[in-house]
Amino acid sequence: MVQADLRDPDGILTAADTLALLDFDRPVGLLLAEVLDFLPDTDHPHDVMRTFLNSLAPGSFIAISHITDEADPDRASLLEEFYSHTLAPRQTRGRHQIAHFFDGTEPVHPGLSYVCDWTPHILWRPHIVDPYWPPAHVWMLGGVGHL
Repeated sequence: MVQADLRDPDGILTAADTLALLDFDRPVGLLLAEVLDFLPDTDHPHDVMRTFLNSLAPGSFIAISHITDEADPDRASLLEEFYSHTLAPRQTRGRHQIAHFFDGTEPVHPGLSYVCDWTPHILWRPHIVDPYWPPAHVWMLGGVGHL
């Protein structure tokens, strides 16, 4: 683990601990689960992502999950309002904005979709009659891209 500021991807990529663990000449996996939504547009999150992607070798994978505002815009606005009063504001984004994080990668099936649609059998719990959680309850998009 490297303790660093996500807004400084070059600092993360060149940190001694990072370089001791990862060989960027070989494929690696980059997991950004519920983290990019903590970077407002003013922090240029797509540029941050581009820096990470440019450092990865062909054959690498990226996985991203991100809160979206498309399933329930009113609820998304409430979430943003709530987080605006914390030390870690959160920004919802539409499908197109989230898909832009994957630019330059080949999508892995099923592509950018609600996380509940990825592997619904994993979410199954015997005590729940209907194991599927509709997008309005999950309101998070996820995807995997291959370089």
